Amino acid sequence: MNILIYGDHSAAGLNLIPGFNSLGCSVDYVSNFDPKRGYFVSIPIRTGKSKNVRRISGFINSLLLPIRLKKKYDLIILPNPFAGPFMLSDWVFKMLRNRTQNLIWWAITCDTKMRIWREPRDTPLCQACNKQRGTVNNCPKFNDTGIKFERIVESYVDEIIPCALEYADGRFAENPDLKIIPLSTSITSKKPKNIDIGPKDKINFYHGANSIFKGSDVIGQAFSYGEKKWNKNANFNLAKFLPLDEYISFIYSQDAIVDQLYNESFGVNALLIMQTGSLLLVGNTEKFESFTHQNEAPIVRLTGELSNLEDSIDDIILKSDYYNEMRLSGPAYIEKYHSPSVIAKQFLDRIKN
Repeated sequence: MNILIYGDHSAAGLNLIPGFNSLGCSVDYVSNFDPKRGYFVSIPIRTGKSKNVRRISGFINSLLLPIRLKKKYDLIILPNPFAGPFMLSDWVFKMLRNRTQNLIWWAITCDTKMRIWREPRDTPLCQACNKQRGTVNNCPKFNDTGIKFERIVESYVDEIIPCALEYADGRFAENPDLKIIPLSTSITSKKPKNIDIGPKDKINFYHGANSIFKGSDVIGQAFSYGEKKWNKNANFNLAKFLPLDEYISFIYSQDAIVDQLYNESFGVNALLIMQTGSLLLVGNTEKFESFTHQNEAPIVRLTGELSNLEDSIDDIILKSDYYNEMRLSGPAYIEKYHSPSVIAKQFLDRIKN
């Protein structure tokens, strides 16, 4: 089968390529350059040294690609129109529509109609967004331009498949049989080192500081607490974005990583953390436990409250053997439920049905 992945977000589409390849599929991949995560379009382009030049070049190349690609595809996947080389007039989607009988919008991030359809917007993540902006239900992603664009995309696709519970609730209300296809990760697993957390070794805690809607404000407070109480036993690191390759190398050196507080499903970062064998601390809801075997995940579940995160930090340091065993089982969990071949097969099964 010939497959095109057009546009991407957090390398979610990129991670599918080895899965489709392992199932005998040929894959073309297109994305504008993302300097925060460091991936390019799959067809070589002439670029300069400037990140802005590379990004513009990638964007132009993405615009031209539908014209260059003459062949038909058995499946075209759009991981996220807002994050890819999109925000264009509908001529791009007309071209894509004419090249396949299976055009799927794989809905990733809250830049999708999955969120727009939810009223009231009362998820923990939406509440955190409101807190960050000091408003109530005034997310810019729900403005008229965004909604109009999504309706253009929807008019061309055969199906919208959410990757997560957060982006599916509106659809669940109308279609209780809706199937979700979760995210995958495709980095090469290394054997994680075993950390003896005690007087001779320190455990490295890390959080990639993002914003209030990820819970970074609460996590920062918990890390300050940890630095004061456990300065002889642990290091607490807050950092901004790194390019993807650098980030993967970095998290291999970390022992316990707080991803975010308000999610209901695993994002790409959570999967990366587990696959590297680091201990994942992540938000947890009742719905979270019911989604795609997440109840089996070897993770530290967080409520979003500061006291809960502080207690978790204490527990990890005091019960190192238990948490070492937990985190070392992360790669096996990813291989079973989120490997590229497992997720790619779900797409192929979907279009066969």
